[in-house]
Amino acid sequence: MANDLTTISAPSLTTSARALLADNDGWVNGVPTKWREPRHLTPMQVQDAARARPALAESLRPATRDQLDAQLMRLAMHGANGPGKDARAMLLAEYRGFLAEMPADIVKAGTDQHIATSPYWPKVSDLMALMEPLMRERKSMLARAERLAAGVNREPERRKPTPEERTRMADGFKSARDVLRNMPGPVAQERDDGRSDVLANGP
Repeated sequence: MANDLTTISAPSLTTSARALLADNDGWVNGVPTKWREPRHLTPMQVQDAARARPALAESLRPATRDQLDAQLMRLAMHGANGPGKDARAMLLAEYRGFLAEMPADIVKAGTDQHIATSPYWPKVSDLMALMEPLMRERKSMLARAERLAAGVNREPERRKPTPEERTRMADGFKSARDVLRNMPGPVAQERDDGRSDVLANGP
């Protein structure tokens, strides 16, 4: 996460990692609401989760004092009923305490959304209502990344059959073909015409 007050950004995740870890079945206040764990993880998905994990962990680092103050000053300048100069320092300190655990990009996202939707100075509860859903989702994504990176529900590795297994499979196909051919009646002949080649040659 950048420390530059003008370049605060969310964690950088690949498109495939974001699709794997983020909720994608409905949205509330700009935050996705449901997540479905893959039933069988591919090696690529395990890799995506492992690579996303450190970026998500880093993105939960709390904002610095300067980063918080920069966003609070934006609100003070924007709000029609913002704090006066004399009360500003005390009020900023109080708000800073409530927002101390919030990452810088989430504070900025909440600030942006409040400025875009309200002309007034926000209460702490107004800001928390905007930021807490983003914080919960971020923590959930990290927990998911840790779980999936551990290989939970990993797709079993596939291997080629051994020569002995191939021989047994071929013998089984041949036996099934012979059974079909020896069945009496036109239905048996139709089955033989339609299936024996498949059994003999494999899928």
